Amino acid sequence: MKNKISLIIYSLIALVPAVFIIIAIFGPKKDSTISLNGLDPLGLDDVKVTKKYDESEEKLRKKREKFKNAVEKKWDTYKESTSKSYVTYSKDLSSRTIVDFEKGEVTIEVIVDEEDPKYDSYESKYDLDIDKQFANKYKTNKKTLSIRTRLLNIITMFVLQDDEDTNSDGSSNSSFVKQLSKLLKEKGDDGQPILKDQLVDAGGKAVEGVGNTLSAAKDLISDKTKKVRMHFAKDGKKRTIISIKIPLSDDHMEKRRERYKELIEIEARRFNIPTEIALAIAETESAFNPKAKSHVPAYGLMQLVPKTGARDAYQWIYKKDKFITGRYLYKPRNNVELGCAYLSMIRHHYFSDIRDDERAYLCAIPAYNAGVGNVSKALIDKTNIKEASKKANKMNRDELYNKLYSDLKSNEAKNYLKKVWTRKENYK
Repeated sequence: MKNKISLIIYSLIALVPAVFIIIAIFGPKKDSTISLNGLDPLGLDDVKVTKKYDESEEKLRKKREKFKNAVEKKWDTYKESTSKSYVTYSKDLSSRTIVDFEKGEVTIEVIVDEEDPKYDSYESKYDLDIDKQFANKYKTNKKTLSIRTRLLNIITMFVLQDDEDTNSDGSSNSSFVKQLSKLLKEKGDDGQPILKDQLVDAGGKAVEGVGNTLSAAKDLISDKTKKVRMHFAKDGKKRTIISIKIPLSDDHMEKRRERYKELIEIEARRFNIPTEIALAIAETESAFNPKAKSHVPAYGLMQLVPKTGARDAYQWIYKKDKFITGRYLYKPRNNVELGCAYLSMIRHHYFSDIRDDERAYLCAIPAYNAGVGNVSKALIDKTNIKEASKKANKMNRDELYNKLYSDLKSNEAKNYLKKVWTRKENYK
């Protein structure tokens, strides 16, 4: 009996290697087909979490469409925040502020409904003036004069000093001033004003974004040229839009970068990635915009998509699945942690077979933007990470760069590689 039991045990032991051989031959080949496009790199995908992401995305889509429709009823164009711009509207949608962090300028727009009773009262007053002027100048085209006067009236009524709407200190409380004052108070998730030290007053002093923002706003718009355009909105009403532009300081990019540089350096060292590449990615993704949000949507300084890149990175660090919100990714510490982890995962997991660091990051940079699979396709025309890595190992740096830039499918990925690869030199 003992001999039979021993025989069975030894037989089972002998079968173990065979089982592993069969799995190796016929089982899934992780390295050959995986790509960073929402696929779970660690086998931790939670069905409930995935469902929660899907429901959240649908809710966000419906909310965006509802708001977009409301804006388009009044405005000639719909504008929303992007990775490099921040857009806010007043509650009644009568004004909006656009901060372009890449161009370095603030645009404030105020919309005027010609059916506004206040507008009508001013309009009738100026109609009398038009008649008087027409009576004195017979050669003047009344229609032209009417349009010109109307525009001047609108600017006077809504942009310049409004005696009926002032603060206790006597400062103007016009729509422009209110919008800019509100913007100056706006803080990022690091607790600092998003435009801190990036606007300069008439005396050349940087505006901190704290203290008397109303006074600072009035000073900043006092000498700015107003532009006017008219349109018929979707609701059929005729409206006028008045806008001004305020430039950011010449060193606005450097000011924002310095706010996050130390944090990026710490996380880059933690995940064993080059600091200069992490900084170049943050600049390319968001121009260090603390309110960055793309239409995808991707969030934060290093532009992470909750369901895909952020989720994969979180699993890479903490070895568990998690539902990650936009609010979580707006926090610089969370965003930079996951962004650096994501790049580290691409380099040290997916492209671990590429021996040379420089060539590995030439592949990792476009993969951060477009996915590992698309980089593999650019190199060998199919998704096989191991074979793509072998191909990269056989090429020198310039050959690899030219191959990727030539054969990456999207222009976005090509330009992304070029920008990051160039900008990293500024951070060495």
